[in-house]
Amino acid sequence: MRLIVIVALLVVSFNSYGKFYPGTLMFENGKSREGFIDTNLGDIILFKGWMESPPEEVPAGWVTAVWIKANAGHKMLEYHYVAIGNDGNHMWLRSLEKGVVNLYAQENILQQDGTDKTEVLEFYCLRKGETNAKHIASHSNRHVFKSNAPQFFADNHQLVEKIKSQEYNWANLQELVRAYNKGF
Repeated sequence: MRLIVIVALLVVSFNSYGKFYPGTLMFENGKSREGFIDTNLGDIILFKGWMESPPEEVPAGWVTAVWIKANAGHKMLEYHYVAIGNDGNHMWLRSLEKGVVNLYAQENILQQDGTDKTEVLEFYCLRKGETNAKHIASHSNRHVFKSNAPQFFADNHQLVEKIKSQEYNWANLQELVRAYNKGF
């Protein structure tokens, strides 16, 4: 009976790590490490030099970016540890656009029928020179975009008018950020 309980606890412990994907950690000192990265990114990143090795714990504060090869290695996902809102709590966000304004998404990677699917939850924008990203849109609450986007992009009146006329909305936010970045 004890053996069954121990085996069950080990299975639960290993399953709580999530799934490891091939990827690269980019460190603050400019160095990088390739290996396998647990997709449950947090204050500690679980990293394996090779798939059979035990996971190492890498503090998120040492890492500037994480690249994960998802969808059977066909797609490279880039994540950054970004300060959010006024309180400055950090969160791992996927990088969608880079420029004067960087666009990030909070998402989950889901496994369905042997393929990886991503589920985007929230969107954040960060201007160069600012330290904290602003919540710009929400998948579950579309009104967040209507109230936050015009304020964030207020220095470009043409884009604000297009937001108000619904030419730009939360679904084409990436196009909006590209348009904004082209103007600078």
